[in-house]
Amino acid sequence: MNDNDGHRARPSRVAGTAGGGPFPLLRRGDRVAVVATGFAILPELLTAGTARLRALGLEPVVAPHVRAVRGYLAGSDDERAADLNAAIRDP
Repeated sequence: MNDNDGHRARPSRVAGTAGGGPFPLLRRGDRVAVVATGFAILPELLTAGTARLRALGLEPVVAPHVRAVRGYLAGSDDERAADLNAAIRDP
């Protein structure tokens, strides 16, 4: 299996995540934060998205307020900001 540069891809690499260098950005088993910083997400899209991440070998970590709905937004400004800040701070 070759990447776009013709280099041999490492088997632990997640497809489509190479940053152009020799090391992939994501590896199988990596945790990936799922946050909604704007619009509320449809439950079926969240389910499909997290299933796709798992199929790629990643571990989705769904933020507490992803399923929140406030009007057309995914929770209040404070809730969305808290989810994003928690995701950024999580190593």
